[in-house]
Amino acid sequence: MAVEYPLYASVILDVSIDKALDYGIPQNFCEKIFRGTRVEVPLRGFSQTGFVIAIKEKPDFSPVKPISKILSETELLDADLFNLALWMARYYCAPLRQVIKAIVPSSLRKEMTAKEQLFVMRHKTRDELIELCKDIRNKHPAQAAVIDVMLKVKKGIFLSELLELTLGSRSPVDALVKK
Repeated sequence: MAVEYPLYASVILDVSIDKALDYGIPQNFCEKIFRGTRVEVPLRGFSQTGFVIAIKEKPDFSPVKPISKILSETELLDADLFNLALWMARYYCAPLRQVIKAIVPSSLRKEMTAKEQLFVMRHKTRDELIELCKDIRNKHPAQAAVIDVMLKVKKGIFLSELLELTLGSRSPVDALVKK
């Protein structure tokens, strides 16, 4: 027996499905979902993201699955922007999902996390680092360059700054961390 929901949402997904799929709006989401809201929905056992393009009383097909999560607190596509997207999709014969992808900036389409700055510090004494540097200079010059920079700094250094000074990649730093 199919579960009944108070309202249903037509969702355009970010994946290569060029038609809207209907999903049930759970009771606790009814006041928070509008046209243009970014949501996460189940599709074939995986979670997919998309935009709500319509709210309706009955689904076109049944059974329907519920919306799992609301990804945006506000509507990212207001009425004017949505009407523009519809016009562009018709005029250029392009799928609505591609037009929405072009209109909405990527920073709003994806969940953004805070950028992390890693701080690198010495865990060995200067004398131990000098000995290690002598041992590995010929075999691993990139690691030796990292140790040289670490010997010049007092407490520690940001990883990005360390990589800039050594003109290298992160792999020598990771290898030294393991030692």
